[in-house]
Amino acid sequence: MAVVLRPFARSDHAALLSWVSGAEELYRFSGGSLTWPMDDDRLDGLRALPGVSEWTAVTDDGETFGHLATVWIDRDHARLARVIVAPERRGRGLSRPMVDAAVRMLRETGCREVVLHVVPGNDPALRSYRSAGFTEVAPDPGRPQFVRMSLRVATAT
Repeated sequence: MAVVLRPFARSDHAALLSWVSGAEELYRFSGGSLTWPMDDDRLDGLRALPGVSEWTAVTDDGETFGHLATVWIDRDHARLARVIVAPERRGRGLSRPMVDAAVRMLRETGCREVVLHVVPGNDPALRSYRSAGFTEVAPDPGRPQFVRMSLRVATAT
């Protein structure tokens, strides 16, 4: 299945808000960068952060099913953040092509390494990232409470 990432828009808010049922799920999704309850103003703020791009994942048949953010750390390194798949679509293998699309997009814009942080115990996320080629690395000193994963990518030629 082909996955397209398009810029996250205000029209995507309702779907994303419906995918997060409470504070615990919000923490797994945002790692504490968002507080419960989420609302349109907080989601508008995500799109305004410098160096951060929020994306909506869409299947090749046009169905919105996921969300993620890309965060540039420096010119060679980026981070995936706030990755979520719609509850009714989980377990169907959609997170991998969504992550692959994000990695491909980052590689094409010069990224050499993609990192991410996972809330410990989020086994479905860990399995998905491992299947996409990410490996666990030493914890980030600024975020030691999370599992840190990394993927070296070849830049586009």
